[in-house]
Amino acid sequence: MPNNLATIKEIKQKLEGLLKNYASLQKKSLAQEQQIKKLEVEQKEFTGSIDNLQHQNFLLKSALQDLKPAEKKQFDQKIGDYIKSIDKAIALLSE
Repeated sequence: MPNNLATIKEIKQKLEGLLKNYASLQKKSLAQEQQIKKLEVEQKEFTGSIDNLQHQNFLLKSALQDLKPAEKKQFDQKIGDYIKSIDKAIALLSE
């Protein structure tokens, strides 16, 4: 009988240790999930900044040099897209 009690106490101690480890792992997991979300937001911001800089770079290059016909067409399309976006914004503001 005393042997059984010792075994039960040992199992109880191991179970308590495992529960503590589980709780610790849950906290770490939550912290890592929050860190991942934060990094994803930063990545989206950086991606937007990169896109903006690429557009600016393209516009500056086009202002400094003659464009090839394909580049001129792409430039004209971008300018057209900007104008459409501006027109949409004006239309929304007018409502």
